[in-house]
Amino acid sequence: YLAAGDVVRTLTVSPGASTLLLAEDFAALNGGDSTTTGGSSTAWTGSTNWPTVLRAYQAGGAVKLGTSSLAGSIASRALDLSGNGGAFTVSFDVKGWSTVEGDITVTVTGLAPQTVSYAATMASAFETKTLQFTGGQANSTITFATTAKRAFLDTISIVGGGSSTVVVPSAPTITSIASGNGQLSVAFTPPVSNGGATITGYQYSIDGGTTWQTPSPTVTTSPLVITGLVNGQSYPVRLRAVNSAGAGDPSAAVSGTPRATDYLRIVSYNITAADIATPRTGFETLVQAMSAESYNGHVDRVDLLAMQEVQSQATTSASLVTRLNAIYGAGAYAHGTLDGATTGNGTQGVVFNTAALQLLEEKLVGTVSATGAPRQTLRYKFQPVGGDASSIFYVYNSHLKAAADSDSAGRRAADVQVIRADADALGAGASVIYVGDFNLQTSSEAAYQNYLAAGNGQAFDPINRPGSWSGNRSFLDIFTQAPSANPPTGFATGGLDDRYDFQLVTGGMMGGGGLTYTTGSYHTFGNNGSVPLNGSLNDSASTALPGLANRTQVLDLLTTVADHLPVVADYAFLSGGQVASPAITVSPGTLAAPLATTAGTASTAQSFSVSGTALTGSLTVTAPTGLEVSLSTAGGYAATLSLTPTAGVLASTTVYVRLAATAAVGNYDAAAITVGGGGATTQTILTAANGNTVSPASGTTLFSEDFASLTSGNSTSTSG
Repeated sequence: YLAAGDVVRTLTVSPGASTLLLAEDFAALNGGDSTTTGGSSTAWTGSTNWPTVLRAYQAGGAVKLGTSSLAGSIASRALDLSGNGGAFTVSFDVKGWSTVEGDITVTVTGLAPQTVSYAATMASAFETKTLQFTGGQANSTITFATTAKRAFLDTISIVGGGSSTVVVPSAPTITSIASGNGQLSVAFTPPVSNGGATITGYQYSIDGGTTWQTPSPTVTTSPLVITGLVNGQSYPVRLRAVNSAGAGDPSAAVSGTPRATDYLRIVSYNITAADIATPRTGFETLVQAMSAESYNGHVDRVDLLAMQEVQSQATTSASLVTRLNAIYGAGAYAHGTLDGATTGNGTQGVVFNTAALQLLEEKLVGTVSATGAPRQTLRYKFQPVGGDASSIFYVYNSHLKAAADSDSAGRRAADVQVIRADADALGAGASVIYVGDFNLQTSSEAAYQNYLAAGNGQAFDPINRPGSWSGNRSFLDIFTQAPSANPPTGFATGGLDDRYDFQLVTGGMMGGGGLTYTTGSYHTFGNNGSVPLNGSLNDSASTALPGLANRTQVLDLLTTVADHLPVVADYAFLSGGQVASPAITVSPGTLAAPLATTAGTASTAQSFSVSGTALTGSLTVTAPTGLEVSLSTAGGYAATLSLTPTAGVLASTTVYVRLAATAAVGNYDAAAITVGGGGATTQTILTAANGNTVSPASGTTLFSEDFASLTSGNSTSTSG
């Protein structure tokens, strides 16, 4: 019978032009079967056709290669593959164990190996695979091997004369799938073998291989774009190539989910409220105005407001949430919970749109001192609602030391070094937005250059406007302080003359997937450069905010609510996915040094870290036999320990592991400590590959025997 994705094969051979060099149907291997897990345990020692075998077993008219832990192989007798210019075809049937455990590699003497994948398992019919080779030589062997563990082979044929033999192509390989609005763009590499004829097109399946469709117009090169799909639905995509012999082997299935483009509007704003419990009158009107503003052809509600100079989350941030929820509805906005340490001018905080963002994690970065950072940076981890894991991003909300003197500049530089070290530790490809009041006057300052330094967390200015900003008319349109030349008491003076407030992003956010900056969206809200240098934002010369009916009110409020201006930018992501799945992260994956001790004494501990997001419950850390774990080096060791997340998030937690005093003498190399639970995939940490031993204690008697039961005879005579 034919299973989904099976190929009906056509072999076209010019009469007299081909030679059957080897044919094997394994009919002599009649013991066992290839359909049950217990039906292929009888070892096979080979035959004339297959004189060299490694871990091969009879499987009822087929051969099983490999075991539950090791690969297997069979090698042919010597063949003359030099005829017909060295062109020949290798065809064989294959299926896997109860799951597919690896690929099949075919290696020919003197030629590059070819590896093929397959989808059939023991419950399915065999899949037929065909490979084309050129450059065959006399006295060659052909080896079939599993890349890992077990697979069944049957019906092997080697036919010389490939120049006149046409078979269907081998399988293409899907390399990536890019999501679009109702469509998937499938990138692929062509088959290793075209079957001896030109590939005339490709077909696709979106149901795992049950049905196939031919795109119109015909696709002959990567990518193949599939349209008419439903956003948010996952599709198992397979491709196959077509030549004159027909449709070829299908690729392995790769899932893709179409998604529409959605946007986030993110704002950084020093709200000058460190000494008051609630934002000043009119703040919510400014948030409404930023949400209503059409900029660069886009309108979006403020989804994330990162604030500096707030008194606390329980006062300033909570007050703003109350006001916004009175406008947008109960629960529309929420705020963070952490307050950073500060030596003055408050801390930072976030307020976010709950319909657009899920706050996964909050973290304090750095320490404060009178000579170092004046305020701790707050790091937030967000995932857009409807975005997949690629859209997760981090926000570093900072308020760097003010003043232009060299000491203050040095403190800013040191503060950013700490921020960058934390961001770099997130790893390559992390999406990071650095926001806040940086108090910078020029791009040449060390603090700014530290943001831009190479590394995983390297920052980029989305508008690429370096220079000496302070008091420079060329940068008037991006100045953020001071909005008024005649401000309220306690506000900064001097009018518009400084670019103190920023949004910087890591390189991946400038395009290429995940969450990306929307080109042209970065701007200082209410400032388009139309007022005089050192002037007030609400000067009669202003032409800013032309699309807002209440622009005059908004411009006035920008001079009285705070002594900075908001920096606004839009970011795009593909929606239609799911909110973050439960995930556990462990580091490192292998302990840094081996565990070693003598019997009766616990070893010195090694450590690893565990964190988690979107968890549905507690995590359990389980040590293998002979090892024990604890949250402290000093004690409390046990075979297991429990880690409890807060609101689904487990902050990075250090776990210590050691060889127990009760561990038996022996080797504990590559022993697995597991971390599981919370709805997430279990993660494993291994002990070092070598050197993990419990040695006998000095003087320990391992074995004793006095042979007292041997009472016959003696040891003093030759006949005793």
